[in-house]
Formats: sequence, structure tokens, C-alpha cells
Amino acid sequence: MRAWAAVLFYLWVSANLAWAEGAAAEVVQLRTERLEDGLLLSSTVRFDLPAAVEDALAKGIPMFFVAEATILRERWYWTDKRVASATRHMRLAFQPLTRRWRLQVSASPIGNSGIVLGQTFDSRDEALAVVQRISRWRIADAADIDTDAAHSLEFRFRLD
Repeated sequence: MRAWAAVLFYLWVSANLAWAEGAAAEVVQLRTERLEDGLLLSSTVRFDLPAAVEDALAKGIPMFFVAEATILRERWYWTDKRVASATRHMRLAFQPLTRRWRLQVSASPIGNSGIVLGQTFDSRDEALAVVQRISRWRIADAADIDTDAAHSLEFRFRLD
């Protein structure tokens, strides 16, 4: 059991190092839409998985992706104020028995209590296409956004 934990830790560290070494995510499209009930974000992120991550996924080890959006209200007299933030956690795993890919999406880290939405896909490319495309994600309530003030948006996407 201890050896298995060491192997998992090694794969996790090598996957994170491989991602950090050269496979940076590129935000191809980023768009916000303001509605009566809140602010929605749509984006497309392009990235290539490093070989170590692909090998780990093929062996059934799940990978976690995190998208984070923060809205800041600009202030001339102090640092910008954080008015809203949202996080989306995605868990991608290969199911060897069924030969299918499983994607789980949640607002909180997966494994904790909360609502988790799951989908299955026939191929890794189909599952990654869904991970790379975020559509109409509600990142703030309408009451959080002051219509008279200038705001900025920070968006981050990473392999967790």
C-alpha cells in the first residue's frame, strides 16, 4: 500500500512539473455577458497535455483542472477590491473496464460534499474539448457588480 501511494505521488509531481515546464494553457477566447441576474463568462482554453499526464490518464489516474475567475473593482485610493470570485473544478479520468472517459465538474473540490455533474465520453479528445470550453458560467450576482464603477476580470486555468 505504501509503495502504491509513492507511485501515485510520483506521477502527481511529475504531471504537475511537466505541465509547468512547457505546456502553458492559452486563453483563445474570453467573453463576459451581463444579464439581469448576474455576470456570465464564456471562454475557450487551448493546451496540450504533456506525455507524463497522458500516460497517467491512460492508466486510470484522474487529473484535476481548475478554472478561477475573480472580479475586481478598481479604486484610485487603494488596491482593487475583490467583489466576486468563482471556481470550477474538473476531474478527468479514464475508466479501463468500460473504456470510456469520465468528466466530473463541481464548484467545490471534487471529493468534498457538494453537487457534482458527471458526463461520459467515448474518446479523450471529446472529454478534453469539454474541459477546454467553458460556456455561460455564472461568476457573479448582479448585485455584486456596480454599474458606475470600472471592473477588471482575472481568469486562471490550471492543472491542479
